[in-house]
Amino acid sequence: MRFKFSPALLVRFGATYLEYQHKDEWKGTMSIVNVGLEYFPWRHVGFGLGYDFVDVHYERQGSQQISADFQYDGILVRLITRF
Repeated sequence: MRFKFSPALLVRFGATYLEYQHKDEWKGTMSIVNVGLEYFPWRHVGFGLGYDFVDVHYERQGSQQISADFQYDGILVRLITRF
């Protein structure tokens, strides 16, 4: 979702959650949350500052049990092009 305060300034945010399970063999989840501010001083080029959070979990059952976790959160600085 995004809100435009002017043609050059907007706030963007979003959230995503995905959960999947394949029989009793494996399952996984993914969560993503992001919020950011974007400024376009020129028509096709702009700058962004935002915060992102990503969390991924995977687990496999059976004869070989495997699990993996990944988590990232932090501030991002972006150079943006739009056409």
